Formats: sequence, structure tokens, C-alpha cells
Amino acid sequence: MSIDIRSLKERRKRIFSLIRKELDTLLKDKISMFILFIIPICIITLIGLGEFSLMGGSADLYIIDYDDSEKSQEFIDMFKFNTTTDVFVKVKEDFNMNATEFEEYAKEKLPTVEIVAYIILIENFSENLENNKSTELPIYIDYIDFFAAFTAQASILDATVHYQMINQQFESDVFYFPIMKPQETINILQIAAPFLTTIMIFACLNLITTQCIVGDKPLKRLLTTPTFRFEVIIAKIGAYLILALFQIVLILLFLEFGFGIQYRCLFIELFLILLIFALNSIVIGVFFSSISSTRLQSSQLFLFFFIMMLLITQIVRIPAIVNFLPLEQATAAFIDLAYRGKSLFEVWPNILNLSIVSLFFFVINISYFQYIKKEFV
Repeated sequence: MSIDIRSLKERRKRIFSLIRKELDTLLKDKISMFILFIIPICIITLIGLGEFSLMGGSADLYIIDYDDSEKSQEFIDMFKFNTTTDVFVKVKEDFNMNATEFEEYAKEKLPTVEIVAYIILIENFSENLENNKSTELPIYIDYIDFFAAFTAQASILDATVHYQMINQQFESDVFYFPIMKPQETINILQIAAPFLTTIMIFACLNLITTQCIVGDKPLKRLLTTPTFRFEVIIAKIGAYLILALFQIVLILLFLEFGFGIQYRCLFIELFLILLIFALNSIVIGVFFSSISSTRLQSSQLFLFFFIMMLLITQIVRIPAIVNFLPLEQATAAFIDLAYRGKSLFEVWPNILNLSIVSLFFFVINISYFQYIKKEFV
């Protein structure tokens, strides 16, 4: 019996010793402590300071009034002053045009960022409401920017409901069936392609590069040779960039010929913007690998950064941060090039932001690996 008790005491002592050892190891691991305690605070802060992405932006809405009646003007005023969404309404008088000219102008502007939708008040709009108790309301929405399209539709629904309530025309119906432009390419993949492509490139390249230094066992022996440390960084970035070339070409060709995604720009332009984005993903991944002492730490850093970037770009938006995130810049440039038909020169702000971030992390990688990281010495 005493032997059993002694055995239990020794076992308990060993267990407590192992617990202490594990806690000591964790407490010395700064990255693990950062993930455990700082990340929750960061996420809560971001959500608290940010804006809901579906309602965080603003958009211009054109209303073409062929009716020119008191009721049609009331309808326009309902959009201008009573909608709960952040939509700004413009009418033909703002451009010194007649209704026909204004409609043609709206058609031209719809695929650009200057307008998200336009509504046509048909010639017998007020008469239809008074006599027939219903009317048609043609609406054309630019589906390219999903969030702006969502805001526009919410504004249209809100204004039409308010219009009927204020005019006490509860039996009246305003029938509208939004027509999404461009019609010839509307499908789920077409809408998701810019975001999906940039997500795949970043996730794949960043994840594998987070292991390029911390998981490279022969590197210790290599650094005993006359090889300079900055040469290692350049070589690793170059190797992964070569792989990225093939990955980008494969994705773009598969989207175009496999699913019929149409690009309104030169293939080389779209390729180059994604290549700059790929470089961005690689240098950030190399940075995570450089500052990590284990493979687990580098994977945790990737996961943290990836989740935070998705959170900021898709759920909450803080302008001071979101404009410098690679995913935001690459997706915006993809949309402008592939869907809006802009040239590479017209998306220079996106290229500049991506280049600045890439250069920043490249310099940090060289400096850190050259002067601070001494584990391989």
C-alpha cells in the first residue's frame, strides 16, 4: 500500500514538473504569447474601430426622369433625403442634359467607378401610379463591385418603400427587376474571380515561404561557406517568384479557357499586376520565416496575418489600414484591369502601394537576417 502511495506521489510530481517545463517554454516563446493575448485585443479593436464593409462605402446613383412630374420629383427627393444608405443621387439637371442624353451618359459610366446604378422613371410614371396603381421601374446596376451593388439595391428598396408609405399608396406596386451589367458574363465565378485569384495566390505563396528559412536545415551548413546572408534572401525570393510565374499563368488561362472569364485588358497587364502581388506575398512569407524559431511559429504568423487581412478587407474596413493591405490593392487592380478595361498606367496607385510594401519587407528581411538573426552562426 505504501509503495502504491509513493508511486502516485512520484507520478504526480513528474506531471507537475512537466507542466512547469511546458509553461516555462511557452512563457519564453514571445510569438506564442503574442498570439494568445495580443491577437484577441487586436481583433476586438479592429472591429470596434472599423465599419461594416457592406455599408462602409458610398456610391453615385443616377435617376433619369422622363416623366418630369410632381410625383417623379417626389420619388427623386425620396432617394436624395430619406435613404438610410450612403448613396448620392444625381439627375440630368446636374449635367445640363436632357433625359435621352443623360441615359446614354449613364450607360457609358456604368462600367466605371463613377456610378453604381441608374434608374429610369418612365414617361407615364405618375399616371401609372394614379390610374393603374402600379408602374414599371427599370434599374441597371453595375455588378462588378458587389458591395456597391448591394448598397445600391438596399437604397432602392428603402426609397421605394418610403415613397409608397408617405404617399399612402399601399395598394400601389413599383415593379422593378434589376438588370445587372455587363450581362454577358454574369456568373458566380465572374463575380468571385478577382478576390478568389488574389486569395489563392497569397495563401499558397505565403504559406510555403513561411517555411523557407526556419525549415531549411542545410542552411546552417551553407552559411559556414563564404555565402553572404543577403544572397540567401535574394535566392529564396527569386526561386519562389519563378514558381509564381507558372502559378499565375495557370490560374489566368484556366479562368479564361476553362470557364470563359473575359478580360477587358491585355493578358500581360493582368499578369504583371498579379506578379507584383505574388512578390509581395513572398517577401512577407520570408519575413515570417526569418523571425520564427520553429515551423509552428511561422505557420501561426501566416494564419494570424491571413485572418486579419480577410477581416479588415471583407468585414470591417479601416481606411488607414485597408489601403496598404496587399489583398485590397491587388483585388482592386484586378477588377479595374480585367472588368473595367483600364490600362496598367491607370492603376498606378495600386502598383505603387504594392511596390512600397514589397520594398519595405525586402529591406526588413535583408537587415534582420544579416544583422539580427544569429541562430545559424
